[in-house]
Order: sequence, then structure tokens, then C-alpha cells
Amino acid sequence: AQETVYPMLSNSRMLMSGSGGSLSIVSGAYADNPEVPLVLGAHIVSPIASDLIAEAEQLVGNHVPLHDAARLIHPHPTFSETFVAQGGWQASSYPLTGVGGPAAPQPMLTLRHST
Repeated sequence: AQETVYPMLSNSRMLMSGSGGSLSIVSGAYADNPEVPLVLGAHIVSPIASDLIAEAEQLVGNHVPLHDAARLIHPHPTFSETFVAQGGWQASSYPLTGVGGPAAPQPMLTLRHST
């Protein structure tokens, strides 16, 4: 399992609100399909955590692979884009702006856990 921590002040809407917080995406794969990393959980510390947890529940509950989660489209600037558009890309190692664009900012911390 891997945990990717993302500072929420990197989100434009969060910056405009004057709030802050952090988002951790826990990802990993099931033993029967180790090539497909999934969103296994999330830790959200923010005044808007109750709004973002529904996004996490959908990804975890539906066993969405990270590469699919990273491609979900969210309006900008919104709080909801924090989870997938920024944190999901970090966990999946996809570039933030697509092929040929600049790479996404590096996550604040990535922890790897052996299972």
C-alpha cells in the first residue's frame, strides 16, 4: 500500500477560501490483480472534509483503478477537484496537464507500506 499526502492549499478554491488542510490517498492493489492499483482509502483534514468524503467513498466503494480516477473531470476552481484532479494524479504518477505538459507538483510526502 502507498499513501500520498497532498497539501490542500495547492487547490485554487481552497486558497481563495482562506482555509487549508491536507488530503492523503491510500492506494494499493488486491492480491488477485496486483497490476491494477486502486484507491483503497483517504484521509481528509479540512473544514470541507464532509463534502469531499463522498468522492472518496465512490472511488473506494466502486473499486476504481487509479488510472481511471485520475482521468475524472471536475470544474475549476472547485473543492471537489482536490481529490481527483490533484491528489489522484499524484497517487497515479500521471502528469497534471497531460502528455507534453509540465509535470504535476510533487506530493508533499509519499509513504510506502509493505503488505
